[in-house]
Amino acid sequence: MRLGIVTCDKCPTLIASEKPFIPLFRAMNIDAKPVIWNDPAVHWPDYDALLVRSIWDYHLHPDQFLAWLDRLESLRLPVWNPIDVLRWNHHKFYLRDLAQRGVAIAPTLFFRSDDAGALQHAQANGWTDTVIKPAVSASGYRTHRFALMSEEAGRHFEEAARHGDYLVQPFLSGISDRGEVSLIFFNEKYSHAVLKKPREGEFRVQAEHGGREVPYTPDMSVIRAGETILEKTGFPTLYARVDGLVDGQQFLLMELELIEPDLFLETSPGSVERLARGLAGRLRPSASS
Repeated sequence: MRLGIVTCDKCPTLIASEKPFIPLFRAMNIDAKPVIWNDPAVHWPDYDALLVRSIWDYHLHPDQFLAWLDRLESLRLPVWNPIDVLRWNHHKFYLRDLAQRGVAIAPTLFFRSDDAGALQHAQANGWTDTVIKPAVSASGYRTHRFALMSEEAGRHFEEAARHGDYLVQPFLSGISDRGEVSLIFFNEKYSHAVLKKPREGEFRVQAEHGGREVPYTPDMSVIRAGETILEKTGFPTLYARVDGLVDGQQFLLMELELIEPDLFLETSPGSVERLARGLAGRLRPSASS
């Protein structure tokens, strides 16, 4: 079996924590190799299946990304996470879908690029410290924090609308005070977790912006909340990262990462093996035994 581990040209030989996939799959008689998702030289029919991993620039090429998914679908290639999952998850309005299904999400306003009166609508909520982000985004791209009643607010709304649909949320101080929890699941089963905190003077928790993470042991209620969120998607997933804030007794979903999340494999011994066995079991049950 020929498996393509899909990455981007920023990490063409995979990120360090995922390089062990190659020998692990080889031991399962699966010939795995890294492949760049938007490399025109790639002949996708050469592969029997694809594992989508560090395609960390897909949000910069959204039309190309969706066309690529259409191409894979036409080839009937097994892809994990599945193509329907990737399509749904690439646009952050999936959060509205989950809220409608009963998931507790961070307070969020969803705006289309051509919505009139978006700023006034947001201001009517009485929020002060505010975050705006594109609906198609990753790693804090074009994400800004500002005072909603300030003179600069209009500029942020105009800029966001120029680039497509967008979300507006109040900044939740718990991100700075307590940190954001990332729950990692393989085959819908809890694997491990980290706690992420922003650096001093920053509000984004991603490493690209100076954020740091440490291993974390969540309460069982938090794990159950993550399980429930995955159930409510209605999709099968090989891997998932559920990012949220523990607010009292409630877990508030910030993001559900199903395309290319850092799974923080280096923080949990055995996690690479668990994910590899999980995929082998999906593709060829005898390969994972």
